Amino acid sequence: MTGMPVFVPTELVPILEATDRDQQPIDELAMSARLLAAIPPEREISPDERKGAFAEIFAWRFQRARPDERRTWGIYWSELTSWTTSEGRQIYSPDIADVDDDVVEHWIRRSENATHPTIRARFSDLAWEIGHHQKVGGQIPQQVAHRAVDEYLQAVARGLYSDEIDAWLWLDRASELASTIKDEARFLAARRAAFSLWKTLLSAGNTDSLWRLDDILWNYRFCPLLPVERAEIVEALEDELRRRSDIARPATFDPHVAMDMADRLRRWREKGGEPEDAKRALSVAGTAFEDAAEMADGLTAVSWLEDLLPRYRGVGDLSAAARVEQAIRTRSRDAAAEMKTASVPVEIPAAELEKWADNVAGATIGEGLRHIAAAGLLKEGATRSSVQEMLQGTALLAAIPVTLTGPGGLTKATVGSLKDDPEGRTLMHAAQLLGWRAPWLNLAFRRTREKHGISVEGVIAHAQACPFFAADRMPLLQRGVEAWIAEDHVSAVHILVPQIEAALRDCLAAVGGTVWRPNRTGGFKTLTLGDILTDAVFKEKVSADVRFHLRALYTDARGLNVRNHFAHGLMLPDGFQRGLSNLVVHSVLLVAMLRPTAGTAG
Repeated sequence: MTGMPVFVPTELVPILEATDRDQQPIDELAMSARLLAAIPPEREISPDERKGAFAEIFAWRFQRARPDERRTWGIYWSELTSWTTSEGRQIYSPDIADVDDDVVEHWIRRSENATHPTIRARFSDLAWEIGHHQKVGGQIPQQVAHRAVDEYLQAVARGLYSDEIDAWLWLDRASELASTIKDEARFLAARRAAFSLWKTLLSAGNTDSLWRLDDILWNYRFCPLLPVERAEIVEALEDELRRRSDIARPATFDPHVAMDMADRLRRWREKGGEPEDAKRALSVAGTAFEDAAEMADGLTAVSWLEDLLPRYRGVGDLSAAARVEQAIRTRSRDAAAEMKTASVPVEIPAAELEKWADNVAGATIGEGLRHIAAAGLLKEGATRSSVQEMLQGTALLAAIPVTLTGPGGLTKATVGSLKDDPEGRTLMHAAQLLGWRAPWLNLAFRRTREKHGISVEGVIAHAQACPFFAADRMPLLQRGVEAWIAEDHVSAVHILVPQIEAALRDCLAAVGGTVWRPNRTGGFKTLTLGDILTDAVFKEKVSADVRFHLRALYTDARGLNVRNHFAHGLMLPDGFQRGLSNLVVHSVLLVAMLRPTAGTAG
């Protein structure tokens, strides 16, 4: 469009003139739709009119973005919609790439010639912000920014908004612009206007806009607040905290709002050197949540109470944190009772199962154990493909984050969407697959036992071929395998997992890694399993699939996390079943397959 004149289609002129003349609130998106509908779809638009249509119609489609939402171009204005073409090209509508010198100059003239404050403010702001970003429009005079601030304030003062949210957005933007250009007089005028709007709304019974005033006062501090202004916002936040945290008044009780007020008070109090008042505000809001949790169902109560733990610890209120932990343990039983089991029956012909098991068992005991190690290995790439295939066509499930609950009712991990957290989704799915495949692994062990008679000696012989199972630890490995064969699953897991950890530690040392780290007492500590599996050298030298499988089974909170659960006394007796000890013995067989080869283990 560069180099073409800005010629506004004639159909738009009456609408533009009437809107400016009527001096009524303008719905920005509705204005865009109205202008677009005014041009008959069958009419041919000339090239010069096309630029004029963009300058007038799409000027109303640029969206106001909060600072944390400025993702596309890194500026205040953002697109209304975006999409990706089949060729992979990203399309934005509207797009600042379509803004050239002529469009910016048109916007400046519109802001000068219009009389409606909303029109003058928007077109000034567009010209200033996008013109600067695109480096078009020549040297844009600073009075364009002045006009944007002045007209935003004028629009608020005259009540030219159909929804109060527009007024707050305008005041927020006026404060930001005045701060950016370091115009103290206009900045203070915006602050006074924010206080004035809040008081007007409050006198009309609207108490829900305090947070918007607080955001403006906190985010834009080009000029420090006067003591009387700080006292006013702090007192208002305290009043709202008291009102929202009183459970005896259900009409106004809202622990979520109370906590928001407490968080806002906390930053003002801490900035003012008043940590005890900050702590008190949190205590008031926290008590509101604890009161609400007593009346809520178990799942909701645990979710609410969990949020209090880091808050109480953050202000050093350890007694409150201990009280909440106890409440979570109590309510977690209710939460567990509220959960429902969902199952889908899967039928596999018996002949197929038997054929598969017979193939895995192999011709000899040694071959069978090697086959079991390979058959039970979860491969990272295949697991990632499996979760993507499973969630294909279920966009909602793929997009919603998942909270995983651990022993005691607390959240052990949060897994993001498939797009944002593919590793987390893959590890979570690996845990599911380990459970789903447990019957297959048990069948493989059973058939191998039937064909060859799995014995302690056979498993130990398989492990002894691996140099990482040290000879002086073989008696322990033998005791663990004996426990597995005797169906003593508690003993099998407790004995074998540390032997697997020790073998992997020796493996790391063998491939050039270090297995000791300095401790806080002037000595050294030995790397534990989680540290080993994520060690940079181990990751470089050991098969990614082996590392992935062991992480998913033993050390990652998004997986089964077996090592941490049983080692820290978090696993209940019913967790020590044949399925778990089979997985542990499978790990012995898997680690026993590792061999040092040219500085690697694979």
